Amino acid sequence: MFLRISATHEAGLQTFDNWTIIELQGTLENKEDVSLEGKAIGDLHFDGKGTPMLVIGHHLLTGKVVNLDKPYAVLHKQTNNDKDDHKHER
Repeated sequence: MFLRISATHEAGLQTFDNWTIIELQGTLENKEDVSLEGKAIGDLHFDGKGTPMLVIGHHLLTGKVVNLDKPYAVLHKQTNNDKDDHKHER
C-alpha cells in the first residue's frame, strides 16, 4: 500500500515530500463496495519510543519502522505534448 502521509503540527496540516510504504499483513476490507483509493483509512501516530500505531476505526495496529535492504525508486511519468519545447534558437 503506497500512501502520501500528512501530519498535523502546531503550524497546521503539513504534507511531507518523502514517500512512505506501509506494509499490512492481511486484508483491508471495506463494508461498502467502493474503492478506498484517495480516502483516509485511519490515523498514524508514533508513541514516545517511536513505535508506529495505525488506528483504523476501533482497531489499533502497532508495528515497527525499518529501512529497506534495497531502495525503491518512485517515478512519475510526465508527457510533453508541446514538441517545440525541444527546439533551440541559434
